[in-house]
Amino acid sequence: MSKITEDWKGWNLFMYLHPSLQHLDLEDCNELQSLPELPSSLQQLDLESCNELRLLPEGCNELRLLPKLPSSLQHLDLSKCYNLQSLPELPSSLKHLDLKFYYNLQSLRELPSFLQHLDLKGCNELRSLVELPSSLQHLDLSTCYNLQLLPELPSSLQHLDLEGCNKLRSLPKLPSSLQHLDLSKCYNLQSLLELPSSLQHLNLEGCNELWSLPELPSSLQHLDGCNELRSLLELPSSLQHLDLPRFCYNLYSLSELPSSLQHLDLEGCNELRSLPELPSSL
Repeated sequence: MSKITEDWKGWNLFMYLHPSLQHLDLEDCNELQSLPELPSSLQQLDLESCNELRLLPEGCNELRLLPKLPSSLQHLDLSKCYNLQSLPELPSSLKHLDLKFYYNLQSLRELPSFLQHLDLKGCNELRSLVELPSSLQHLDLSTCYNLQLLPELPSSLQHLDLEGCNKLRSLPKLPSSLQHLDLSKCYNLQSLLELPSSLQHLNLEGCNELWSLPELPSSLQHLDGCNELRSLLELPSSLQHLDLPRFCYNLYSLSELPSSLQHLDLEGCNELRSLPELPSSL
């Protein structure tokens, strides 16, 4: 499908899409420069790796159009569209928006109010975000290296991935619904506020400026370690996976280990002087 261009013999047919079409997948059509009018029935549009698809200013003789999106659209994938200069207006029906590795993205306009899933992984030029919709459940901002500030997080959020957000120094209040939090390689993060009671997975690998943790929630099942931690306070009874290999060089003490623990990795914890009694679950 990589050779869909205006020279393709089927182009005229492609320009007239069936009016009841619900899913259009054009992934890896890397020479595609324009799209036909999209049917109002369309619910999912996948344009991953459509590297030549562009939206240029009106009046330009070389206009390469991303047309107005249908009002019924629920899923839009524009990941790896490296040359797309700007986004079309997003329909209010949209629930899933994937913009991974959209290198030109510097800011986002207002997001659809029913959006549940937003993936901005690798959007290197993104520095800040607009207000997030209250319906959002999944937010991936990993390797957004220039992101400096997060807005208030919606109360519905369950998954937050901030891996490699090097310029973040602090986080806003975390919503009580949050279950998964990845802060690995947030090298300048200096503190964590209260962790939500629903949190199950916490990754702090490479958080070099983080020396201590707040109280860990009783819901926590999976904890990945952090370079500069000096000690771990009481571990939650729900914890099943504790992984601190090669990172916790300065950890010198561990509290009592929970009876639920099934996996313990302390490789490279050179300063650890003693271990508590190991649970029978290991």
